[in-house]
Amino acid sequence: ESIYTEWLVRRGVVLSHGADAAVLARLPVHECMNRKPVVIPEGANLQRVVELIGGSRQTEFPVVTSDGRLTGVLTQAGVREAMADGDHLQHFLLAADLAVPERDPLTSEDTLLTALRHLGAREVSLLPVVRPEDRERLEGTVSRQDVMAAYEKALTAEGH
Repeated sequence: ESIYTEWLVRRGVVLSHGADAAVLARLPVHECMNRKPVVIPEGANLQRVVELIGGSRQTEFPVVTSDGRLTGVLTQAGVREAMADGDHLQHFLLAADLAVPERDPLTSEDTLLTALRHLGAREVSLLPVVRPEDRERLEGTVSRQDVMAAYEKALTAEGH
């Protein structure tokens, strides 16, 4: 089990089959995604990146072009690693240099079951979400907490 599916199994959620998977498979990502995440402009230098992410609870940050296209994802760990390489790089390294490209982004029409599987497979806490009709245009983010809150809300609404 991944860390996320193991956590769910301990809570009694079985994702391979049954009612729990059915609930998650019915709910689209757009119902619980964060439409206003902290994003990093691809041209921001390392010093500016540190300023932008300081104080944020996010651990992963979408990196976008000036017109909102997803370049990749930057992690707090990646920023710390870049900072450890020396202060002299703060003005030269750009967010685009540090971002990990997103090869298979979630769309807002994907299900929460798909989102949870992506989160578990990548062992991250947050994923960027793109528009279904334009898989490069960032629409928001979805976190493990978002998925679980939507799942619990759906169970409550269904009377479980």
